[in-house]
Amino acid sequence: MLEFLFTKTPLGFLTQSLWRDEAFSYLMAKESISNIFVLSANDFTPPIHSLMLKFWIWIFGSSEIALRSMSLVFYFISAYFFYLILSKVLKIKGLWKHAYMLLFFLNPMLHYFAFEARAYSLLVLLTLMSFYFLLKKGMKSYIAVSVVGLYTHYFMALIILIQALYVFLIDKRRKKIFKYISVMVLFFLPWVAFVIKQNNIANEPFWINDISKESLKLIPSILYSGYESGFYYLNDVVSNLNLTIYLYIFSGLVLYFQGVIKNRKIFLLLLIWGFLPAFLTLFLSNYKPVFLARYLIISTPALILLLILINEKLNKIFKYVLFFILLIQTFNFSALQADYRQKLDYKKTISEIRLQSNQKDFLYVTSELDYHVAKYYFEEDRVYIYGKDYNDIPNFVGKVLIPKNSIKQIIPLYPSKAFILYPDLTYDIKTVF
Repeated sequence: MLEFLFTKTPLGFLTQSLWRDEAFSYLMAKESISNIFVLSANDFTPPIHSLMLKFWIWIFGSSEIALRSMSLVFYFISAYFFYLILSKVLKIKGLWKHAYMLLFFLNPMLHYFAFEARAYSLLVLLTLMSFYFLLKKGMKSYIAVSVVGLYTHYFMALIILIQALYVFLIDKRRKKIFKYISVMVLFFLPWVAFVIKQNNIANEPFWINDISKESLKLIPSILYSGYESGFYYLNDVVSNLNLTIYLYIFSGLVLYFQGVIKNRKIFLLLLIWGFLPAFLTLFLSNYKPVFLARYLIISTPALILLLILINEKLNKIFKYVLFFILLIQTFNFSALQADYRQKLDYKKTISEIRLQSNQKDFLYVTSELDYHVAKYYFEEDRVYIYGKDYNDIPNFVGKVLIPKNSIKQIIPLYPSKAFILYPDLTYDIKTVF
């Protein structure tokens, strides 16, 4: 039973080897609090997640499960706020309210990042809380949560922009709320100034590729599921899912213009919350590629809520049939993801190296992408990058945590040995006699 749970369900994500971004999170959290602020600014990453992870590690340790469980806690709190929005904003009642929660728990984007030691699960929570407090007029909580969100991920700024647009176009409280938004901006400006002072962002190379024309057609399902090109095993299911979402959106627009959807303000809010971040990032990508599925996780709850709102207004037959189709497609996507979306097994390979090495030996990685993971699984002071020029290492690989003395160009003299790890996780053992 346990083997099934940890191999055929999303629980398997909890015990897989860390990948480089998660290892970076761990190493950043190990730094002093003052260093976290400085290094985060140099890495163009807000500091809140690293600070929270630091305190989490103090309490629960630094195993893979411990590191990832913080995100899992955020995920379950997010589910609570999603439920509150269903109940108190969309006014969903009865068994349907519980049925719709399945779309949240089965959603492949949300539960994948619930098991990853990065900031995305926290970002979802803060996004949901921010919208909930805005709509329910809990303005002190709205300001506090939104500011924390800005210090968690820069894409939270898109959420504030969407909320400002919603207030400007629809909400009668616009003067008062714009004052609150101004307060948020004032709280965030010191960090922006600090980051700009230490970085030349415009000229930095970046690793995100341009979005393909094929992916443009799949934007609804990308926002819903987190699908990325290269996930070949998901191609069929994501195409079918995309058609279902398009059918929902088309039906929703028809119902909106027919006046069937009475809660027009919420419909428009969910529509712009669900899609405007994608359109803005596509526009910005003309200058610098920033369109990435996981960055747009801020839109995933909105899209689910929008589909639910539309489903509530369909006639009885279509309501049951379309929801059943969406639920099955969501489940199929998640099941395939749990089966095939496997991280490289650094833990197994580096454990083999540890068994063969002694205290005089070193681990050399030939790719800077493997450096942080190697430091997590091996003794940190014996991990080096082999055969690279420090100036050639791009900043986006977490260079702020790669010191200049971590570069080696020569093999050690016997009796010391170098275990040379390649990107495909094969390795050689070398020494100079």
